[in-house]
Amino acid sequence: MAMFEKADRSAKKPSFIIDDSDILLKRMQEGDVVFFTGAGFSKSWNDNYPLGFDLFRIDKETPKMNIFNVADSIHIYQPQREDEIVEKENIKNKLKEQLEYFKMSLNQTHSKNIELIINNFDRHLRLKTKIKDEASNNIDYRYKKECYNYFKEIKFSLDVFKRYPSLIPNHLDKTIIRKMEVEIKNFVKDKFKTLVGEDELNIKSKKDINMDFVVFFKNLYLKNKNTTFISTNYDYIIEKIYYHIDEKIVINRGAIEHRIFDEKAWEKSPISLYKINGGFDVFYKSDSEFYINHDKKKEDPNIIIPSNDQDYSDKYFKNVFIKSANKLREANTLVFIGYSLPDEDNIIKFLIKNFVDTSNTNKEIIIISRDLESAKLIKEKVDIIFPILKGNDAIKIFTKSFNDFIKDCSNL
Repeated sequence: MAMFEKADRSAKKPSFIIDDSDILLKRMQEGDVVFFTGAGFSKSWNDNYPLGFDLFRIDKETPKMNIFNVADSIHIYQPQREDEIVEKENIKNKLKEQLEYFKMSLNQTHSKNIELIINNFDRHLRLKTKIKDEASNNIDYRYKKECYNYFKEIKFSLDVFKRYPSLIPNHLDKTIIRKMEVEIKNFVKDKFKTLVGEDELNIKSKKDINMDFVVFFKNLYLKNKNTTFISTNYDYIIEKIYYHIDEKIVINRGAIEHRIFDEKAWEKSPISLYKINGGFDVFYKSDSEFYINHDKKKEDPNIIIPSNDQDYSDKYFKNVFIKSANKLREANTLVFIGYSLPDEDNIIKFLIKNFVDTSNTNKEIIIISRDLESAKLIKEKVDIIFPILKGNDAIKIFTKSFNDFIKDCSNL
C-alpha cells in the first residue's frame, strides 16, 4: 500500500503547471491583464507568419541594394549559402552504390530472399530521403541565422558611426548611414509582405481572418475590458482582431492614429497596444512627432532592426516604454504568448521587470508557448528575471499551445 502511495505522490502534477483551459480563462478575465506577445503569437494567427530569422533571409529574388556594397566596404560580408547541389550529389552517389549492391545481391541470392532484400533497400531509400531533408533543413536554418547576424552587425556598425561621428570612414557620411537604415527597414517590410501577403497589412481585409482569435478576444472583451498588449511584433494582428470585433473599438496606442482622428472617433479606451519594437504602421512627421497610420504604403516605417546593442532612444520608443512600464505595474496578471525572451532582448527584460515594481504583491505570470517543453524552457528564463515570484510559486506554464487554448474556450 505504501509503495502505491509513494508512486501516486511522485506522479503528482507540479504546482506551476496549468492544464485546465477553464482555469486559465478565468485568470484572464479577472483584474488588469497584460498580454506580452512575440512572434509565436503571430504564427498562431497564420502559419505563414515569420519566426526568428525568417525576415532577414537573403534570397536569389532579393533586389540589388546599396546596403550590400556599404557592408562590403566596412568588411562585413554577405553570408554564402552552403551548396545544396553538392549535398544532393553526395546522396545521389550513395543511392547509386546501394542500387549496385542491390543488383549484385539479386544475382547471388535465391528467390526466397529477394523480398527481404527489396524491403531492406526500401528502408535504405527512406533513410536517405530523411537524411537529405534534415541536411537541407539544417543548411537553411544556419543560412537564415547567418543572414540575421549579418544585418545585426551592419546595424551595430551604423549605430556606432551615429554615436561616434569621428569613427565614420571617409567614404561614408551621415546621410548615407540614414539611408542605409531606411533600406534595411524596407527590406524587412518587403520580406514580410512576400511571406504573408499584402492583405495582412490591411486591417479591414477579411481575407484569412482567424475567427478563433476574433471570437476569443471578443468574449474576453465582454468580460474584461482592462486589457493591454505589449508586442515585439511589427504586424497588425491585434488591430485586425479588434476591428473585426467592432470597428468602433478604439485602441490606445500612446500616439495619434490618423484613422481614428479622421473619423472623429477618438475616445479614452480600456484596450491598449504598445509595439515596443515599432511597427509597419509607425511613422515620423518630424523628429519630434510620430503617428500611427495603417494605410501608409510607401513611406518608411519606424521599426527596431536587430543590433548587437539595441537602441531605443528615439521619442517613439521612449514614449511606449513609459506607458508599457506603467501598465505592467498596474497589472495583476502578465501572460507571455509566443515570446521566448531571446538573449539579445536585454533592454526589454529591464522593461518587463516593472511588473513587480509596485507594492501590489498579488501578481502572477503565465507562459503560453507552442507546447509544454518549450514553455518550460521559457520559464527557466522568467524565473531568473523574477526570483521573488518564483519563490511565491507565481510563475505558471500552460501545457498547450495558444491555438489549442482558444479552441478549448469555444467549448466552455
